[in-house]
Amino acid sequence: MTIDETVDCPLCGSPVAKTVSAAVPADCRLSAFGRHYWLCTVCDLLFMDTACRLDREAELRRYALHQNRPDDAGYLRFLDRLRRPVLAELQRRGFAPAGTRTLADGSTRALRGLDYGSGPQPVLSALFRMEAWQLDCWDPNFAPDPPPGRLDGGGYDFILCCEVAEHFRQPLQDFRRMLDLLAPGGFLALMTGLRPAASCSGLEGWSYLSDATHVSMYSRKTVEWLARHLELIARFPAENVLFLEKRLA
Repeated sequence: MTIDETVDCPLCGSPVAKTVSAAVPADCRLSAFGRHYWLCTVCDLLFMDTACRLDREAELRRYALHQNRPDDAGYLRFLDRLRRPVLAELQRRGFAPAGTRTLADGSTRALRGLDYGSGPQPVLSALFRMEAWQLDCWDPNFAPDPPPGRLDGGGYDFILCCEVAEHFRQPLQDFRRMLDLLAPGGFLALMTGLRPAASCSGLEGWSYLSDATHVSMYSRKTVEWLARHLELIARFPAENVLFLEKRLA
């Protein structure tokens, strides 16, 4: 395996020369070898070297191992870590399930959300639909056609991105795409494991590094850089949960 001495950060584009090697736990079934990571000193993104990434077929096999069942109480509790803050935010904004939003021209349209990267079993979407929220699903591997388009009136009111951002190979492109689908004033709600510190010290045992499909990992500093760069409002309503709000035009 050949590792470049310098690479460009896939989030901010800065040249990166600082590297960190992380040993993969021996009980990790899919990858029992060390992987190489880069730490950007500008936006603080920790990202996997391209030479260490799985190919598409191996990545899909890894995703197929996910057992995300709607009857799994533990998994439902896990999803609640994102679902509850989102519902609280929707309530704070005065939104109601199956409600409408008044547009600038005085017309109205139905409120709508999007589950971005919904996976092979979109349980999170099902939970919102059970509470009468209108939610679309999109996933590049399991629901790629057609990709989500802009709604009449300027886009989605909220976009869910649950344990997906760490899989972004070109994170800036994905964040821009989500923003293009979001209505002014709408918000992205993401759940991802934020790095416990703005450094790589002591991260060898961090659980996120044991998954070979985790290629982009963020810290609070990374999120704050992203918010400044894309002119968003960043909030952290719960552990490993972040909201990025699109400003009103």
